[in-house]
Amino acid sequence: DRNERASVTDIYRGCFKDCDNKLLDTMRKKNADDGSCGIVVSCLQSLKSTTNNTNNNVATPSFLIVAHCGDSRAILIRKVGKGFLTLTTDHTPKNSKEKKRLTDAGAEFSHKDGTVRVKVGTRGLAVSRAFGGIFFLIF
Repeated sequence: DRNERASVTDIYRGCFKDCDNKLLDTMRKKNADDGSCGIVVSCLQSLKSTTNNTNNNVATPSFLIVAHCGDSRAILIRKVGKGFLTLTTDHTPKNSKEKKRLTDAGAEFSHKDGTVRVKVGTRGLAVSRAFGGIFFLIF
């Protein structure tokens, strides 16, 4: 139900924040500014009684939860011949919603070889959300 999904979403957000904080702590100790993208996909299931020959309960999918940051991509492969379904959209300045969010936050951009980068001083990053990346925390 909706409350269950909201609760799981809050848990994922908390986990992503914890991961980001741990990476930032590690990078500060090493005097580094590395970062990373990431993705998690979970299929939440419920037990549903069936009337098959064995009279066992079987787990049936209820819904997927997809959490990601950066340009990690998830797709869902359908049955043979049915193609795939894209589950994520890259967090990059090429994405119009991300570019607006960044522009509203005061970001500047650089362009090189067809890649738009979020610019902070002389540094540039091609993703607009990531774990770590100390110099880009303002966005």
